[in-house]
Amino acid sequence: RETRKTALGLLFVSPWILGFLAFTVYPVFASLYYSFTRYDVLRPPKYVGLENYRDMLLRDDLFPVVISNTLYFVIFGVPAGIVVAFLIANLLNNDIRARPTFRTIFFIPSIVPSVSSAMVWLWIYNTQYGLIASVLRSLGMQAIPWLSSPQLAKPSLVIIQCWAQGSAIIIFLAALQDVPR
Repeated sequence: RETRKTALGLLFVSPWILGFLAFTVYPVFASLYYSFTRYDVLRPPKYVGLENYRDMLLRDDLFPVVISNTLYFVIFGVPAGIVVAFLIANLLNNDIRARPTFRTIFFIPSIVPSVSSAMVWLWIYNTQYGLIASVLRSLGMQAIPWLSSPQLAKPSLVIIQCWAQGSAIIIFLAALQDVPR
């Protein structure tokens, strides 16, 4: 009887296990294997050992830039997203009129496809006909080059990341509602 329950449980879990093996475990190990080879898809991979890593760490001029950009996003973007999600969840935890509508409004950006979100933000940040530029011009101010300025590009991306925190808001909201007053 116990063996039958185990077999039935494994049968129900098998689609997830197969998906995990095919879409997570295999790609990770294939990436590791190909990182030790020279491979261009047209010819079979040729083993080169640690040469790719040596080139990346010592000869690639973009690697330090990529690492610094990643650290910037981890240090500023992730905490900012968490803080924004927590603050919005606190606001949505109060008894306010049209609370379900506000919850929906804040959750929608997290389910919108990334390409659509990128196009919306390109329009918002556009220096010629964007939303922010139009508001600034109507106030007699100059447009801000959000995405074309090296100083403002990363903060602009952090703002975009903070905008799509719907899933984190839901998690924080569920946790806040579980805490007794």
